[in-house]
Formats: sequence, C-alpha cells, structure tokens
Amino acid sequence: MMRRQALVLLAVAGFAVPVAAKDLAVSLQGNWMIDKLAAFEASAPPIYKAATPEKQKEMRDQVMAGMPDMVIEFTADKATMKAGQDTEVATYKVIKQEKDTVWVDLVPQGKDGAAAPVEKLSLEFVDDETVKMQKEGDPAAILLKRKK
Repeated sequence: MMRRQALVLLAVAGFAVPVAAKDLAVSLQGNWMIDKLAAFEASAPPIYKAATPEKQKEMRDQVMAGMPDMVIEFTADKATMKAGQDTEVATYKVIKQEKDTVWVDLVPQGKDGAAAPVEKLSLEFVDDETVKMQKEGDPAAILLKRKK
C-alpha cells in the first residue's frame, strides 16, 4: 500500500512541475552564417527597388560577388563576427526570453579595445536552424542560418 501511495505521489508531483522551457541563450551558441542576399534585399537602396528584374539581378550578382561570407559565433557571453579578414568582437548579456525570442544587450568592442554604445537586439528562432536578428529601432532584420 505504501509503495502504491509513493508512486501516486511521484506521478502527481511530476505533473505539477512545469516542463522546462528551452533555453534560447544556449540554443543560440554556435556558428551562424548571415544570409547575405536577404540582408542586401532588406536594406537595398531605392534605385534597386525601382530597377527592372533583370537590372536587379545584375545588381544583386555584383553585390554578392564583392561581399565576403559573414559568420557570427555566439558563446555564452560573446559574439564574434567574421567577414573575410575582418573580425569584430562584442560582449552580450541576455535581458529576457519569451517563447521563441531572446533579447540581448550587445556591446561591440572598438579597435582600440574601448566599448561602444549598447545595441539592443532581438533574436527570434524561426526554427532550430534559422534566427531572425533585429536591432531595436531598425526595421530591417538579418537572417542567420546555423552553420554546420
């Protein structure tokens, strides 16, 4: 009888404990490729938007050929962006997490090692392999794809 009561208590206790939410800050860690085409089209100049589809393709191809691959590596507290030979390092602090989005305060380090002003970013997980990164006040988002 005691054993049965213990099993019932364990079962009830198991249902009473909420399922742990996915830690998005941990899921963010790793290497992410910036979707260059999506980034370009999100911030394309008005001349691009007014161009014919053929001219847009020509402009896109020219920009993509001259733009190096860009990778952002997130650790527990740093974000390192590499584009060609250039590397930029920033520290970040998770401010909050809700559902599929994590908000961070990012502090880029200047070339002389001095900290730049804080940038507030939201990182929304579209799925396990895609994150939409958006700077507060900037209407354009950048898509990141998990690098394998």
